[in-house]
Amino acid sequence: MYFMSKKTLHASLQCAPSRVLFLEIIYGPKIYQKPPLTLSQQADLLISRGLSGVSKDTLIEFLSRVSYYRLRGYTYPYQDNTLPHSPFISGFSWDYVKKDYAFDSELRNLVMDALSHIEVAVHSQLEYQLSIAHGS
Repeated sequence: MYFMSKKTLHASLQCAPSRVLFLEIIYGPKIYQKPPLTLSQQADLLISRGLSGVSKDTLIEFLSRVSYYRLRGYTYPYQDNTLPHSPFISGFSWDYVKKDYAFDSELRNLVMDALSHIEVAVHSQLEYQLSIAHGS
C-alpha cells in the first residue's frame, strides 16, 4: 500500500471533486442535521423572521419555482445575519427581494443572449477556418 506525506496528500486534494470523494471514503458521507422543510414551513420560517409585504400563499408559490436556498441569496443582504435566527431588518419589504430577483433574472437573460451570439460567431469562424485549411 502506498502512503503519502501530509504535504503530498494536501496537494492532491486541491481538486474539489476528488477531495470530496476522498473525504467521503475516509470519513463517510456527510450527515446533515437540519430536517427538510415543506414549502409551507419554509414560508412560515421566513415570515417568522420578519418577512413582510407578501402573503404566505404567494411566498409558497414563489418558493415552489425558485427554492428556498436560491431565494436566501436574495434575502441575505436584508437580514441581520449576526443573530442566530437572521431576522429581517426593520423597514424591509418583500418588494426588495422581488426587484433584486427580477433584475438578476433580466441580467442573466441579457448575458445568455449575448453569449449565444458570440457562440454562433465563433462556431462560424471555426467552420470557415478549418474548412479552408483542411478541406470539407
